[in-house]
Amino acid sequence: MMKKIYFVMFLFLQIVFCSANAQISPKQKDSILLIYPSVSGAEKLRATEQLVDYYQQNQPDSAKYYNDLLLREARQQGNQKYMALHYYHLGINHSFQSKYYDAISSYNQAISLQKEAHLTNDLADTYKAVAGNYYYLENYNKALEMGYKVLKIYEQQHNSKGIIAMLNNLALIHKEAGNYARATQIYIKAFRLIDSLHLHKSKAVLYGNLGMVYKNRKMYDSAFYYYQKSIAIDKKNNVKRGLTHTYYDLANLYAFYRTNKDSANYYFQKSLNYANKYDKNLLLSIQSAQAKMLMEDGREKEGLKLMNKVLKSAKMKNDKEIKELAYFKLYEIYKKQHKWQPALKNLEDLMDIQDSIDRQNTKLHIAQLEAKYQNEKKQAQIDRLELKQKLDKKIKIYLTIAVALLLLSFVLLVRNFFIKQKRNR
Repeated sequence: MMKKIYFVMFLFLQIVFCSANAQISPKQKDSILLIYPSVSGAEKLRATEQLVDYYQQNQPDSAKYYNDLLLREARQQGNQKYMALHYYHLGINHSFQSKYYDAISSYNQAISLQKEAHLTNDLADTYKAVAGNYYYLENYNKALEMGYKVLKIYEQQHNSKGIIAMLNNLALIHKEAGNYARATQIYIKAFRLIDSLHLHKSKAVLYGNLGMVYKNRKMYDSAFYYYQKSIAIDKKNNVKRGLTHTYYDLANLYAFYRTNKDSANYYFQKSLNYANKYDKNLLLSIQSAQAKMLMEDGREKEGLKLMNKVLKSAKMKNDKEIKELAYFKLYEIYKKQHKWQPALKNLEDLMDIQDSIDRQNTKLHIAQLEAKYQNEKKQAQIDRLELKQKLDKKIKIYLTIAVALLLLSFVLLVRNFFIKQKRNR
């Protein structure tokens, strides 16, 4: 669950700062569909790509239909930008299905086209997408490699907001990789740039992320300090979703690291209040953490009641990670209370869910290994083709030089022949 939250955070600033086009509204979608049969050329490509983007997350079949149309239309028009966008959207679709190596393979096809057509801004977006997939796969070296490529493009363009977004993402990757000192240095660099541009509102996200770095370094006073700075900015700018997450982070800090249960409960309640209104996806994570704290604090009756409520919701949403936590904590408490029947039931459910997660992870791992093999095989073919093209180019150059030298030699021989003939006369 936390990995998913961090992945969203990884993408957050790049969406705020770097999105070239906002997603169209339902009303705009209807307008596009109305005129779609009559448009052509570049306008049709643009309309098709907007429809792909609109349907991408919630209606994958419709997204696939329009994405296939996009490729066909782009090929007919010889438009490399939209051919690349087809593969970019294909990569997004694979990412939504957790097919990360398939996604990377599609993104690489987009990158080849974007490089060839010198589409620098699109190339930066695709590098970001690849970095995000490697981040989720916990291949942090590759994620950093892609991230620094984006940073280089933004620096060359003097795109200050893009630089800030990528510094945030690079720091998050370094944090996940355990490079806490490097992450801190990058955040400090980002803060300096923000101060020079007076973009103080964007500091809230970075302060919250820096707080997590200090929490991981077990420097809890510093973590608390930066969480509070994040909250102060979000309060000033009325950023409700930001407050939801930082109150949750503060609650966890008090509950499990600073052992101040009253403060933990206070911030759990504040984050729950905000999550109910502004970010319902975070509700189960907050409630399960609060229930865990109550159980560990000896408030078993309250903890059991809340954890059973969490488990019921997790079953409805089929959230396996939350179910695993709930079954484990319920088993521990019932065992402690010598209530062997519910303890055994939760232990059996825990083992079932762990087996299910293991099978799912194994299946996903095998699929990813196969996709990785195919991706590397395809990349090797591309590398061989590029090498062949380079060799062919060199051979052509050498042949041209050789022919030129032969012609020059022939001209000199003819010239010398006529000079000798002239002298003999």
